[in-house]
Amino acid sequence: AMNKLRNISQIDADWVAAFQREKYLFDQKSQETEGEYRVAQAKAEGRDEGKAEGIEIGKNQGKAEGIEIGKNQGKAEGIIEGKRNTLTLFATAKFGGLTQAQVESINQASMETLERWTLKIMTANSFDELDQ
Repeated sequence: AMNKLRNISQIDADWVAAFQREKYLFDQKSQETEGEYRVAQAKAEGRDEGKAEGIEIGKNQGKAEGIEIGKNQGKAEGIIEGKRNTLTLFATAKFGGLTQAQVESINQASMETLERWTLKIMTANSFDELDQ
């Protein structure tokens, strides 16, 4: 009977040791899983912060580029309007008034055409000679 009791005690001890090993491994795995979770959570937070920062930077860059493009377009439109006004002034002074068709021609002319006509007005005898 004593021998059986020792065998049962040994089985219990073996079972307790196996249980403790399994518990230790489970605890280790839980710690790894918790660590992995924390790493994943930190990555997600970093990604979200980076995304928000990237969006803000993108907005600011887009706004700055939009302002710059607007300024450049405004300058270009102002320059072409100035060339139209100059040519209209010169043509009116030289030829004594413009027809509606001539005003429309000036208003629809490209920058290059306006520059060419403004130079030609010095020697032209009529508005029609500007486009020759």
